[in-house]
Amino acid sequence: MPIVSCCWWIMVHPPPSIGISAMHMQLLPDDRVVMYDHTNFGVFNISLPNGKCRPNSNDFSAHSVEYDVVSNTIRPLMVLTNVWCSLGTLMPDGRLVQTGGWADGYRKVRIYKSCGTCDWKEIPNRLNQQRWYATNHLLPDGRQIITGGRQAFDYEFYPKMTASENSPSFHFWFTQMILMLRIIYNHLYFSIQTGICLSQ
Repeated sequence: MPIVSCCWWIMVHPPPSIGISAMHMQLLPDDRVVMYDHTNFGVFNISLPNGKCRPNSNDFSAHSVEYDVVSNTIRPLMVLTNVWCSLGTLMPDGRLVQTGGWADGYRKVRIYKSCGTCDWKEIPNRLNQQRWYATNHLLPDGRQIITGGRQAFDYEFYPKMTASENSPSFHFWFTQMILMLRIIYNHLYFSIQTGICLSQ
């Protein structure tokens, strides 16, 4: 059978780059793509607009951008805290709810709703535990379950039903398995019949 050459990659945005390294990337419902990366390894190659600077730093560069597929344009965004190895879920209304990260991002919730002038909104200390390399999964009730992460042997929900909603611990056997295997970015599956299945 002959090999048919039908497909190829093309560069859609002019070189040299989009200005950041896209550690995380999410296609949004409006044919835009939001990309973001760490904030602790120096500046990137795209500036924030209007001379903006990240708080408590001399960093005037963007660590997040929005790519508009239709217009083939890049717009810099302001992410305030470190999203390195964080996690997120696209909600039914089109918002990206992004949680955790490294250092100053451990317990943050970030929300991005795409529009011509929208930017990241951060909610400090909304998570009960530090979440780095954790996993989010959308549930039928519109909330997210957030599981595990480095040194986090429990789970929690976002948004919370009450301000005092806690983070139940995993069973002892599961905690020991995490310690032995160093499970990070675990896989979550939801089934109406059996509930949530967690695997590595």
